[in-house]
Amino acid sequence: MLGVQEHQQGCHSQEMKQIEGTSEKKSPVSSPLEKCSFVCHLFLFPIGLTFFLWLTIPREVVESSMGVNYYPNRDYALHIPVTALFLFLATPLLYAALNSFTVPKLNSIDSVEDVYTKSSSKSQILSRKIPFPE
Repeated sequence: MLGVQEHQQGCHSQEMKQIEGTSEKKSPVSSPLEKCSFVCHLFLFPIGLTFFLWLTIPREVVESSMGVNYYPNRDYALHIPVTALFLFLATPLLYAALNSFTVPKLNSIDSVEDVYTKSSSKSQILSRKIPFPE
């Protein structure tokens, strides 16, 4: 009889865990990346829609129905995407060039030591340049 009660208590506790597991729902937490992508979508969708409408609607329709007297030349419809693509593709090259300007030269002692290096008296006597083999 004692074994049956233990079995029933064990089953009861497992059922309670299952019920508690399903009743407890975690609140969805959005990451900063999700927030940033949502804000980008909110800004870029109207800009893209405006660009597409500017590209497709004839000039006469815009001038007569909306009363717009001037809007940019349609040649920019080609220049804007090409410039954006160029900047996107040039970013790694520009980043590498900027990084190469901030790195010390190969014959500089700064490429071996920094502010956290324990300097010996010998290295303080040496000049700030290391002879570089040619």
